[in-house]
Amino acid sequence: MLLLYFFCTIALVNNNQHNNIFTMSFEDFLTMKSEQAKAEGLDATQTIERFRSKVDAFYHELYTNWLAGFIERMKPERVPINITEEQLGTYSVDSLTLTVGPNRLQFAPVGTILIGTRGRIDLQSGQNTAMFILTGQQARSARNHIVSSIDGQSPREDKMDKEVWKLVDTEKRMKFVDITPKVMQNLIMKIAR
Repeated sequence: MLLLYFFCTIALVNNNQHNNIFTMSFEDFLTMKSEQAKAEGLDATQTIERFRSKVDAFYHELYTNWLAGFIERMKPERVPINITEEQLGTYSVDSLTLTVGPNRLQFAPVGTILIGTRGRIDLQSGQNTAMFILTGQQARSARNHIVSSIDGQSPREDKMDKEVWKLVDTEKRMKFVDITPKVMQNLIMKIAR
């Protein structure tokens, strides 16, 4: 009942704001929207920079750990791509392309305002794809780990363990796999077939 009251109150407030829009100046409208964004707690610049930093950390692990000794043979190429997210607008972030024989593999960031994760990168080559998500170090599957993140903050933020990138094994009911050199190398052999 309390939840119903909450939604009705929000609808009434939103409806009143909508009606007042036609009687206010454009400057007042922009001020109202700016205050609304601040109240919602989303700092787009900070959220985008945080995601870029996490993507850079993923690429750093590729170079120095998961594909160490092999990465230069794959002719890595970083290219900016544009991502559009409703809460953040359009921004650029680097994708990473590796060449394995005749195959081009692209690590393409998908976004940060997502259900269940604060970041996702897809690995694509032709019809073959794999998905990496940013999640807690202890997370083992989607079934036992759902994080709601609209403003980049989880309700359990203080209780979350360290965030790490994990491979999503879609063949095993969305299990999260820790990324090791062997896991990454086997994945690339599978994707590049």
